[in-house]
Amino acid sequence: MDPKKTLTWFFGLPSVRYAQIFIVVAGDLLALSNLYPKHSQYISRPFLLWQDLQEEDKSRSD
Repeated sequence: MDPKKTLTWFFGLPSVRYAQIFIVVAGDLLALSNLYPKHSQYISRPFLLWQDLQEEDKSRSD
């Protein structure tokens, strides 16, 4: 059997297609999760950073 036809047949299988999609989506999610620092709690408490910055400004001005 021709190697090109064998590879085309293999990558055309539905299970292989779904595995490719899963790998791409997992890679995208990992890349997106690294866009914000691990210690960031912005999603759970969006004003936490803003409050911390205000406290730092107050302590610097004192």
